[in-house]
Amino acid sequence: MFRKATAITEVLEKLSKGFEQYVQILSHMRGEYFNILERLSSGDVYHLERSIDRFESNRELHALQDQFLDLYSEYVKSKKPELKERLRELVRQIQKIDESFRFTMDQI
Repeated sequence: MFRKATAITEVLEKLSKGFEQYVQILSHMRGEYFNILERLSSGDVYHLERSIDRFESNRELHALQDQFLDLYSEYVKSKKPELKERLRELVRQIQKIDESFRFTMDQI
């Protein structure tokens, strides 16, 4: 209760104080069309698409890395052979995204 204000509390406070005004603004804006594609050059669209692709690739990589670490931990505890094959497959998937990732099954 006595901690410093966070960004969330600041936003919620602003929303609560001017809620009706925010509703009016959002109601108006939902009917507006920004012509964003007409304002962006083809180069801008290309770079936007590339940054979205990189973001998605990074998100997928982090998910695969989490799966790898969980599976690796499970394998180290149980030594089940089927987990070793799943680890190999995860390593291949991670290396498709991140070529610098190095792991060999000899390490375990």
